[in-house]
Amino acid sequence: MKLFNTISTLKSKFGIKDVRSSMVEAVLESSLDCIIIADKTGHIIEFNPASEKTFGFSRSEVIGKSLAETIIPHDLRAAHDEGMATYHKTGFQKVIGQRIEVPALHKTGTIFPVELAIEVAQGANGDTIFVAYMRDITDRKNYEERLEESKRRAEAANAAKSEFLAMMSHEIRTPLNGVIGVLGLLDDSVLNKEQDKYVQIGRNSAETLLNVINDVLDFSKMEAGKLTLESEIFDLHALINSVADIIRPRGQIKELDLIIDIDDEVPRWIEADSGRIRQILINLAGNAVKFTQSGYVKIGVKQAQEKLCFFVEDTGIGIPHDKHGELFVEFSMLDSSYSRKFEGTGLGLAISKKLTELMSGEINFESVENEGSVFYIHLPLTEANAPQEEVLTSEKDFANTQFQKQRILVAEDNPANVIIIKALLEKLNLTVDIANDGTEAVEAVRRFPYDLVFMDIAMPEMDGIEATGAIRKLPTGKQIPIVAMTAHAMEGYKQKVLDAGMDDYMRKPVRRARLLEVLQDYLETTSTASFEPAGSDTSGQTPLVNEQLSIFDQTILKQLEVDVGRDIVPELADIYFKDSLKRIEAMKQAYKTHDFQTLELESHTLASSSAAYGLNALHDCLRSIETAVTSKDDDTALKQTKESFHIYDQSMEALKNYLAQF
Repeated sequence: MKLFNTISTLKSKFGIKDVRSSMVEAVLESSLDCIIIADKTGHIIEFNPASEKTFGFSRSEVIGKSLAETIIPHDLRAAHDEGMATYHKTGFQKVIGQRIEVPALHKTGTIFPVELAIEVAQGANGDTIFVAYMRDITDRKNYEERLEESKRRAEAANAAKSEFLAMMSHEIRTPLNGVIGVLGLLDDSVLNKEQDKYVQIGRNSAETLLNVINDVLDFSKMEAGKLTLESEIFDLHALINSVADIIRPRGQIKELDLIIDIDDEVPRWIEADSGRIRQILINLAGNAVKFTQSGYVKIGVKQAQEKLCFFVEDTGIGIPHDKHGELFVEFSMLDSSYSRKFEGTGLGLAISKKLTELMSGEINFESVENEGSVFYIHLPLTEANAPQEEVLTSEKDFANTQFQKQRILVAEDNPANVIIIKALLEKLNLTVDIANDGTEAVEAVRRFPYDLVFMDIAMPEMDGIEATGAIRKLPTGKQIPIVAMTAHAMEGYKQKVLDAGMDDYMRKPVRRARLLEVLQDYLETTSTASFEPAGSDTSGQTPLVNEQLSIFDQTILKQLEVDVGRDIVPELADIYFKDSLKRIEAMKQAYKTHDFQTLELESHTLASSSAAYGLNALHDCLRSIETAVTSKDDDTALKQTKESFHIYDQSMEALKNYLAQF
């Protein structure tokens, strides 16, 4: 019961006229909450013992004084006076009848938090009085702040853990690439049977470590909430078959039967995140092969009411019933004996479960020890219409072109470009080493024999022109074919690089057809095929563009998916986003200071990488900046630079929208 109702009841029942008398006084004095009564002008007429204890004033010190000059902080007094005036004028005050938290003033001048509730009542003479009770909530607020701080620290620790995992995973990749490169050199050399065995063990170990790193990276993204789903229309039947193709070699080693079971009712074309579905099935099918010594592994999909049910069945060792609850726990293996016998991080099933849940699905299993297991993934997938045919370089044509085992050096400082060309070359049976600048390229040629060098022109430390000159002076570098890779398209530039000692010229972004043409000119092939489908001519093709902005050619990204693999494209794009942001920020600073040398360098580099992702408008604008600076047309250079900032924002949005479907 609210205080003023209590007082009224007591006065009525016992005939008490003085609010300080008898039982009313007992109520006021025994209350653990502060009870303060003020008249209509805001002057205090009652101040109970709890108030004295809380605010530090004695009752005699505050009776007759206004609330504003005693317990209301200085910066809130004007608002208090305004609220009182509004109430007397309109009869409305927003704090009356509410429970709110406000700062209060202690006698010592200390500000502390209180919980406040105010009600209006009638005094003995019929005048309006305000009855307020307050509670010091300092301890509660401190507790809440400690909880919030603990939460922030926990979240920060979790984020730091995820960032650490991601950082360490990337850091491990760098020396691992060096290890793989050295093993590649050994593999190219003449080895006896025992040495070849050691090299293969080393390569297998490196590949296993890469798989572990990829698992940790995925897990860290999930922990940080940075893993997003994508959407595309894809051939579900082809996806199931591709998973089977991936695990088939491992199954053949054990002489396992690999069965594909696709129900007739399952639609062929689906709209979903094909990459993540493939990842789940590879995890499950890989486990099935790993834990099955004889019999079969079955991969399939069937219709299950409104969902599609994917399943992976095996005749393996099964899962003990008492271990079922541990199966999807991160970094867990069933027991130490399994950990010793079977490789793995214990993350595969945990990642599969998280991915399934992200797609609003569920994963479960049935298993009998020593008989086998079946894993089920139920996903609410959407049937889609078959996509229009697109003219892309086919994987089959690409695979038919193979070169004799030869070693290539790629001198390139852009990480995204490195990944693309490295993937293309390795698919052609070529061994690839990477140099991040001209100095590293010269040192690499000094130390190792190469059959061909791809040389970027604009690199830090030493550019491609200087590096070529230095290589030509080396005893081992006089006859090596060197092919320029550059985004420069100005007339006469090809002749410039040829005059510098290079043998050929290839524009970026690298296209399959041109790359194959160059390789066939300088290397020996074991089989040949055109990179382009017969009869196709994509030069006059109308690009697929963003509906709102003609700035994004999707065919470039689709070809990139074929070139390097769909799963790698988001990683490449992430590298591009980070690099482009750094370069656009440098351009903004250069724009302010009229630093034309920086504008030329950054626009050239960014134009090259932007074209690789089909961002044509951005590429063209950046090229115009470079041309204007070279021509000493400062006004045009600044005008185009300002325009490039706007186009950059639109381009990033268009690219991110496209990547959202992966």
